Amino acid sequence: MNGVKRRLPRCAMVGMTAVLWGTVLGGTAYAQEAPPFAVLLKQSEDAPRAAAIAADVARAEGLAEQARARPNPSVSVLAENIGGGAPYNSFDAAETTLQINQPFELGGKRSARIAAGQAGVGAARARGLDARVAYSFDLATGYAAAEIAQRRIDLAEDEVEEAEADLRVANAQVGAGKEARLRSLQAETALQALRADLDLARANYTAALARLSALAGMAQPYTGLSGSVLALFDTPPAVGPVDPGRSTIYRTALAEREAANQRLINGGVKMYH
Repeated sequence: MNGVKRRLPRCAMVGMTAVLWGTVLGGTAYAQEAPPFAVLLKQSEDAPRAAAIAADVARAEGLAEQARARPNPSVSVLAENIGGGAPYNSFDAAETTLQINQPFELGGKRSARIAAGQAGVGAARARGLDARVAYSFDLATGYAAAEIAQRRIDLAEDEVEEAEADLRVANAQVGAGKEARLRSLQAETALQALRADLDLARANYTAALARLSALAGMAQPYTGLSGSVLALFDTPPAVGPVDPGRSTIYRTALAEREAANQRLINGGVKMYH
């Protein structure tokens, strides 16, 4: 080997990482890499954030369905003249009245309530689309952060290899009497600093994978990446005229305004019995 340190292949490093994760988690977890971003985005439809978005829309749809229902009748029982006869403690003279009330909605109250419910559904769907876009952005950012951390490990490993080569050269020159011992100490200090940077880069990579796993709703952290989201931006997309109507924020604001208008209309219509 002539004293040359060889780096393990990346597949071997991934395998070692998987074994470590399995040991830490009790040996029951199976290591897996994060799929390409397009596949991960599709799989994340069951993630907690995505489920919360769908639940908000389902809640609005349930309220809109409830708004179509007519008011329920009410039944009341009224007892009067209790203890009216001697010796003033008898129920014989009591008068009991059974009353059934059925509210009737006049003046367009029901139609206004239904319109308000439908507007609420539209607003919830617009908010859901906006939240879905924001979640996709966060997922892409998390994927890119893990990929950048992975590249920093590669750079740090190259720097460590160069520093190790410098240390070997310095030791050889010191041994031959061409350099002072200080030269070897400087090279060793630089190598130790770069090794610390490499450990930090690996820790940041592990943390980035854990954040990505949490965003995707995975129970076990990923051990690596099988795709590249940064490659999608190698060729910048053509930028055309900006259409405000296609903005999710703009459409959400319009839907919220319509829902607010319907609530005002619904609140301004009186109910008559």
